Amino acid sequence: MRSRRQLSSRQLHYRELLDAEGRLRPESQRLALLQERGIPRDAAILAYCTGGVRSAWLTAVLVDMGFDAKNYPGSMWEWSAGDRDRDPLVLPAKQNPG
Repeated sequence: MRSRRQLSSRQLHYRELLDAEGRLRPESQRLALLQERGIPRDAAILAYCTGGVRSAWLTAVLVDMGFDAKNYPGSMWEWSAGDRDRDPLVLPAKQNPG
């Protein structure tokens, strides 16, 4: 299985929305983090991970905050099994050599 992220995606790990005790951070902190990542409130968001469990949790949090978010369960399993030339997976810019 290949791994990386889609070209137009923004990386956000679900744990970043939790505090040190594992509780959901206040909404103002979550909004600030999303803005910092270049995710505006009016963006249509498609969350994905390997199988869809983490992205489902993130989708629920985002929808509760008023975002237009959808989950794509099994997306990376499906994509990583695809054609490498037609649908390349790339490293984030800061990790991509060159």
